[in-house]
Amino acid sequence: MRKHGHLLNVARVPIIQSHLPKIYWSYAHIINMFPIPVLNYSSTHEMFYKTETDFNELKVFGYLCYASTLSINRRKFDLRTSKCVFISFKRGTKGYFLLNIQSREIFVSRDVVFYEHVFSISKGSRY
Repeated sequence: MRKHGHLLNVARVPIIQSHLPKIYWSYAHIINMFPIPVLNYSSTHEMFYKTETDFNELKVFGYLCYASTLSINRRKFDLRTSKCVFISFKRGTKGYFLLNIQSREIFVSRDVVFYEHVFSISKGSRY
């Protein structure tokens, strides 16, 4: 029961801090990446995927980012990027799960510029 409460707290805090709707809670956790004493200070992610966790690649849930749009889907004067929210990592690739703010579509992209000092959804916004 204690572990369940811990997992809920770990997922709840990023959702509250980012002001994203609760339906995105499943993207808000990285608990498996932290080292634990039971596994000789390895993480469950390391044990399962047989790779070391690279904390340099961590990004903050809910922060603003801009993803490059595909050249196939744009014309000469269309925007080259779309305003997004970072929500998770795509395992096995160098891509990120992003939430397009305008269309509310979740997609994967690797061509992303992060603004990790700006939350993309403000507290009073109607998202």
